[in-house]
Amino acid sequence: MIKNRFLFLIFYIIFLIILVEIISFIFTKNRLFIINHTPTNYHKIFLNTSSLKPLDEYWTEKEEWGAWHKNNIQVKHVSSCFEAIYSTNSIGARDNEFKKKSTEKRFILLGDSFAEGFGINKEKTFEAIIEEKLDIEVMNFASSYDLGPLSYFLIYKNLARDYSHDGLIILFLPDNDFLDNDYEFFLEKIKYDNNEVTRYRPYFYKKDEENYSYIIPEEAIKRETVQSKIKRNPLHSFIYNNFWFSNAIKSIIHYRKIITYDGTNIKQVYEHSSDLESYSGYLNPTNEQQKAVVYIIRKIIELTEGRDVFLISIPSFTDFQNPFLKKEYDKSFWSTQFRNMHQNNEKFTFIDLYDHKKENYEDLFFSCDPHWSENGNEWAGDIISNGIDIHLQKSR
Repeated sequence: MIKNRFLFLIFYIIFLIILVEIISFIFTKNRLFIINHTPTNYHKIFLNTSSLKPLDEYWTEKEEWGAWHKNNIQVKHVSSCFEAIYSTNSIGARDNEFKKKSTEKRFILLGDSFAEGFGINKEKTFEAIIEEKLDIEVMNFASSYDLGPLSYFLIYKNLARDYSHDGLIILFLPDNDFLDNDYEFFLEKIKYDNNEVTRYRPYFYKKDEENYSYIIPEEAIKRETVQSKIKRNPLHSFIYNNFWFSNAIKSIIHYRKIITYDGTNIKQVYEHSSDLESYSGYLNPTNEQQKAVVYIIRKIIELTEGRDVFLISIPSFTDFQNPFLKKEYDKSFWSTQFRNMHQNNEKFTFIDLYDHKKENYEDLFFSCDPHWSENGNEWAGDIISNGIDIHLQKSR
């Protein structure tokens, strides 16, 4: 009797696992989870083509500026509301192949995931729209995975400026660009996420009253694949590599607990909590964070040696929700500095996309993710193209 009950229990558990796995497979294929990854051991079967790699293999973290992409790789990124293919060239940029020298008019693009074209196929990105409207080449040196202005400076200094170009487009995301390279913020963040301790990326700090410098933490480890920073025990690895229900687990973890910042202190909260709305990069960066970012942007401008520079400020969805944001932040140090630079430097153009707010701004963003949708890329591409065109017409 006991033996029969034990066998029944075993078969019942196996049945539940199979049932959950089937349901998870259906949910993943219909992009119903927040995270919809194909388990590692099924890549060859479900990624459709041998040339496609899983998203986990897209990024490295071994360069002085932090995250970058593997060379000549093609990956598939699937979420609940988008599906995109990312392809890189021989230097790891998400773009077509670049020539070192060209007589054509070319601009370099710097930024984070918004500039990279997160969740969007290349032909639908704002970058492609600029190229089509202005008949110029835009070389995309942007990357996702927590890059900030200091990273943009180092990419331009160490890699991008070796390619002939007429100007620079920098996408600036106040929502996290004041935080991403802040060493003080990093010291707070590692109290909540031990994986952050060994990330190979630069952080700025105040050197003296007028200058800032940067460091890469002593504990930082160069990695060929950023996912190697995640420490998993053998059971976790077995589940993540073999079972579709791992997407349910990862989605729950992603949904439940995240790290947020209120302008002074970092803390963990539940997603969709009202605490998430306590920080706005337009309103809440510290004075030191603002001064450091302005300093870094000025250093990038110096490196351009008189080329045109276009700085594009990106409001988040929650920034658009604040009808008083413009009035509140207009007197902030960073906004005042960039607008003064716009007035006094004929080679510098500051475009704040908040000034072009649409009534139906919800359509600019994915329904499942804070990045721009195809509509958002088209909106941004039109505005940036127009701003560049106006400047170029004046300078002729």
